[in-house]
Amino acid sequence: MQQFDKHVTVWSWIGRVLPLTALLTLCLVIITDLPTVRDWIILGIAVGFGTTAFIWWWWVIYAVRSLTTMLDDNKKRFNAVVEELRSIRRDIKKLPKD
Repeated sequence: MQQFDKHVTVWSWIGRVLPLTALLTLCLVIITDLPTVRDWIILGIAVGFGTTAFIWWWWVIYAVRSLTTMLDDNKKRFNAVVEELRSIRRDIKKLPKD
């Protein structure tokens, strides 16, 4: 099952990034006139940076979601620990004093 989740994650990223990269490439090719090899190399570098930006953006979104989930889980656990400590304190107060 873990292998399947990895495949789904990879294809999910590919499905998000490749269309945006293709769109960026098409826009740059249509806007610019590329007569030389140097121009094509510059276009390749621009597309590389654009693709990196797309990947980074989606990574940040998922990282923030993961951190938010983790913080919510930790808050719930912390509240449970605090409640348990309160319960222990009440039980200790109820004990007869020697």
